[in-house]
Amino acid sequence: MVVGARAWVVSAAVLTLAGVGVATSWPVTERGYASEVSATAQQALDAAGTAILVGRAQLAGDALHSYAAVAMAEIRESAAQAVELQLAAEVPGPGARGLDDELQPLLIATAHAISVLEEALDADDVPCAEAALDQLEPFRSALSAFVERTR
Repeated sequence: MVVGARAWVVSAAVLTLAGVGVATSWPVTERGYASEVSATAQQALDAAGTAILVGRAQLAGDALHSYAAVAMAEIRESAAQAVELQLAAEVPGPGARGLDDELQPLLIATAHAISVLEEALDADDVPCAEAALDQLEPFRSALSAFVERTR
């Protein structure tokens, strides 16, 4: 009886792995790609919005420096991950190339502005932090518009 149960478990595991292999090797459609880039843009949008909130709170004295430092490190990682996801994504065809061409520079610029903000907040450089916040606002708006358009 134990052997039979083990055989079922092994069979289920093999079928599961085969299914994962098929799913991961299946070509991405343009519609599927639009969904993926929308999710990536949403991740960057969330990072930008949170960075703005944390940055403004720290400049206003409403957030502890240690809290803001930890939060900004996580926000920077999230923005960097969005860039990495987009750079690694397989563009399925010429119709999707436009989405890629629009989103990549926006993700990179957003991640850079978040990094600048983090460094400015760590150094207590108020003018630089304010400039980084001002720079993030249009990126947040552009990401929001992109997400709405690609949903």
